[in-house]
Amino acid sequence: MNIILGPPGTGKTTTLLNIMEGALSSGMDPKKIGFISFTKRAIKEARDRVKVKFNLTAIQVQNFRTLHSFAFRHLGLSTRNLMTKKNFQEFADVMGIELTGIDVEENLEDIETVVFEEGDRLLFLDGVARNTQKTIEETWEKYGGELDFHEVNRVHIGLQLYKQQFAIMDYTDILERFLTEDFHISFDLLLIDEAQDLSTLQWRVLERVISKAKEVHIAGDDDQAIFRWAGADIEHFINLQGNVQVLDHSYRLPKEIHDYAKTILTNIGFRRDKVFNSASHSGSVSHITDLDELDFNKDTWLILARSAYSLFPHISFARSIGLFYSFKERGPNISLFCRAIQLYYKLQRTLILDDQEFKIVTQFMTQPFIREQPWYDALNTMSPEHRLWFRTLEEAGENLSKTPRVQFSTIHGAKGAEADNVVICPDVSYKAYKEMQDNPDDEARVFYVGVTRAKKNLYLLTPKTRYYYEL
Repeated sequence: MNIILGPPGTGKTTTLLNIMEGALSSGMDPKKIGFISFTKRAIKEARDRVKVKFNLTAIQVQNFRTLHSFAFRHLGLSTRNLMTKKNFQEFADVMGIELTGIDVEENLEDIETVVFEEGDRLLFLDGVARNTQKTIEETWEKYGGELDFHEVNRVHIGLQLYKQQFAIMDYTDILERFLTEDFHISFDLLLIDEAQDLSTLQWRVLERVISKAKEVHIAGDDDQAIFRWAGADIEHFINLQGNVQVLDHSYRLPKEIHDYAKTILTNIGFRRDKVFNSASHSGSVSHITDLDELDFNKDTWLILARSAYSLFPHISFARSIGLFYSFKERGPNISLFCRAIQLYYKLQRTLILDDQEFKIVTQFMTQPFIREQPWYDALNTMSPEHRLWFRTLEEAGENLSKTPRVQFSTIHGAKGAEADNVVICPDVSYKAYKEMQDNPDDEARVFYVGVTRAKKNLYLLTPKTRYYYEL
């Protein structure tokens, strides 16, 4: 087994894809290659890259999958076997709990920006317990927060009974069932990406797959493991035995930011040591009091915080100065608003939209279309605040069809992203602050991920509350 440790900006995924391309160039059957990653985005990137370069079909890259998808396909299941949104809502109605209908596991990276109902959290705890292979009581004690244990346990038991009654499964059931079934697929080459985010259950599934593979490469970085609360078994990755390769050159981090990031690593007690070189370009690390000290008129920006609520005052400031930005939040987001405005202009010009375009525009309209009516009157279900902001941006010459150069995000939501300039808000919730006293490693990893998104300049904001990570 080969373990590839990839510090920020060193190209973990690219390294795996290069190994794959080498095997394909040597004549390896693509069906004998398995590529497994934590995210659908990474799987799509791998599929698209080799399909184009080697003229492969979808069938030939059928083993490029997330772990859930891989197990689902191997078990020969169909969507009829799975819990649907309708099933979850029916279960919620029976149990008397509220759900948003949002899949928490599918929105891990945006969890701080999405408002979940109590029922979502109850179901999420059930999933964490099973993924970490702990009892529901142990999981509640560690992650349950303000939730009542009797309610947590009632939903945990009720969900199992509901699934048994209708002979259906959730995604965690797929992995659990995989462990009990015969497994005959063998790979000549198995590539596993973002391994630091895998749960105990996922590792058990992978161990079965690994045992039948001739050549295995596992890539990850324990210093960037920030999903323990979602079940990630970081210690398993750290203790993994094999031939270790450290990717030793970051193409992202200049020396100034690299040196600063290393000071955060000293706060992580249990980790794999990695020595790597910084990028050749210069950079800077600065302390600032407020965003009004910065010039946002050029380059790309990430403004990051541990929790979404820490971003809200800065978002208000950005809007007040007419700054075009993006921010993931529940409900219609900024990119959808901008898309609707552009399509309204198209409708005015051509009177033609396809079905999908028409749906995007009309979801913001309650009145019949009048060609001469400006968008800010026609798209009347868009909030007055948003309409005023977009009008101000247009009047300032901003092109709303382009991706904003400034992005607000939680650190979890920015994992894998990068920007020329990064601003870090150090404030944390009281709960995170208390957890930081007991387990400083995990919070250090979060802020290490935050500061290592920067390609040129890193700005550290003065904390605004009593509870913050000291930067």
